[in-house]
Amino acid sequence: MLLSGISEICSKYSGHGYHVGSDIPARKLANAAKSMKIPDGEQVIAFVDCTVFGSGKHGLAICESGLYGHNDWTTETATYHLS
Repeated sequence: MLLSGISEICSKYSGHGYHVGSDIPARKLANAAKSMKIPDGEQVIAFVDCTVFGSGKHGLAICESGLYGHNDWTTETATYHLS
C-alpha cells in the first residue's frame, strides 16, 4: 500500500531527467545502482538524473527503503542513503 501510494505521488510529476517506475531507462538505472550503492533487489520507484550528459551516475533515487543519492566530486559527501 505504501509503495503504491509513493509511486502514485511520483507519477504526478515530470521533468527533464526525471523517471518513474518502468520508464527509468535500464542503463541509467544500472549506473545509478552502482554509483549510489543501491542493494540488489531494491525497488527504485523514481529517479532524478543530475548528470550533464544523462549517464545516471549522479542524482537521487526514491526507493523502497528510502532515498539514495550520489553527488559529483565537487561536494563533501558523495554517496548517501536516508531511510
